Amino acid sequence: MSARKAQMFGLAVVLTMMMIAAEGLSDLFATLGREYAVAASVSNALGFAFSPSIGLALAAMFRTDDRQRMILLTIPLLPNALLALSSPLTGLIFSVSDQNVYTRGPVFWVFAITYIYTIAIFIWVNIREVRRLRIREHHMLMMLCAIILIGTSLQVAFPQVRTAWVCVALVEIMYYIYLREIDFLYDPVTETRNRSAFERQLPNMAVHQTVGVIVFDVFRFKQINDQFGHPEGDHCLKMVARAIEDGFAQTGECYRTGGDEYTVLAPSVNEAQIHEALKRTLAALKQLRQQTPALPRISYGYRIYNRDNGDNILTVIEEADAQMYAYKNMQGFGALA
Repeated sequence: MSARKAQMFGLAVVLTMMMIAAEGLSDLFATLGREYAVAASVSNALGFAFSPSIGLALAAMFRTDDRQRMILLTIPLLPNALLALSSPLTGLIFSVSDQNVYTRGPVFWVFAITYIYTIAIFIWVNIREVRRLRIREHHMLMMLCAIILIGTSLQVAFPQVRTAWVCVALVEIMYYIYLREIDFLYDPVTETRNRSAFERQLPNMAVHQTVGVIVFDVFRFKQINDQFGHPEGDHCLKMVARAIEDGFAQTGECYRTGGDEYTVLAPSVNEAQIHEALKRTLAALKQLRQQTPALPRISYGYRIYNRDNGDNILTVIEEADAQMYAYKNMQGFGALA
């Protein structure tokens, strides 16, 4: 997990702990009699004012380059915060009587809508990341979104049912585990699946009747780094990865299996389908090269694993790799694209 993600996640956890404490204190003060009415009112004000910010803190973990948009998304939280902090005097969001009796105020709906708004932002950002990274492991994420929606909705509808913060705390723990799993499976530079994901997937591939194994190598990548610097080299690696993913989007899954190497695993394909996917990949690279002339060429090789022939998937990968290097050494028009 990057430092920025860890920072925002830590902020969300701290805010959650503060909100749990505020809710617990407000419940405690409510049982201690009228002399604690002011304390109950203050703890409620803090809870209503700052609890919606948790959803945005979690959402801000992603796409940190889009800070201006995140600031704009924060603006709707301000009216709720002002109304909540002034409620001990105005009773707009809530009120606590001199007898220490809590009641919802006439504009409590402002808090409810603001809270749901930030949860919706959190869900939207995660769905966008799933689509952008083409993450298949999204079922757990959908379950977490359902838990937080159900838990908070129950407490909004039935104030005596304290489910919101239990669900939020549970979701944060499971969300952290989910993010660590994604970090383990995805390469941070190219945002494709990494070698760990590749090795994890290999046993699953062996059960298919056929599996296309396509190996790519970025030609003379070291020269790109030496001439233009590592940031430009990383940019080129990312563009090559995107071209391969676009070309094989309907056919297989791309993995970064080495510093400048990619492997596609394409179950249940034939040679014609591989050729079509390669054409799409090369066309995408050609188009990208018009924008970035320094984009390096690639060499590739492929083999098809056939279970009925008694093939070994590891041997097939080695054969595809050997073909790729043979084409690379040819340095001809048919070898490099």
